[in-house]
Amino acid sequence: MTTTSTRSPRLSQWVAFLVFSTITMGSVIEVINSKNENENQSKSAQNWSLFCSITTFLVTLTIVSMHLHPIASILIVGTKIEGGITILLSIFWVATVSVVTDSRRGLAVDEFGAVANGNLYYFSWAGFLCSITLLVNYLRHVFHVDVSGEL
Repeated sequence: MTTTSTRSPRLSQWVAFLVFSTITMGSVIEVINSKNENENQSKSAQNWSLFCSITTFLVTLTIVSMHLHPIASILIVGTKIEGGITILLSIFWVATVSVVTDSRRGLAVDEFGAVANGNLYYFSWAGFLCSITLLVNYLRHVFHVDVSGEL
């Protein structure tokens, strides 16, 4: 009798993405709380980065929970739902990194280009890289497309 494992080869990447989004979310909240109320120019950037980090946190928490449950993992592992979520989160993190690392916004980088909040700067980049890695890994395992081999 053979048993098939529904455990995803991407579970460790989803867990890492959950950690990165949690740290980014906490850092965004910390930056928002420390900013003065009269800095209205970066209010939309703060809201966008907060929205993306909270959304990513909630989605990745749900995905990791589903991976850990045998029945729920069948609904997510290797499905088009997982692919759609990885594409959506990759788009979110492209926008998040571009907003967070912009020196005009003053979130992770000051007006001179120096890193002002290391956790926000480095973990937003780590989350971005993790989202791209998840997408590439999904394409490799589900559609047998070797993105890195084609480049």
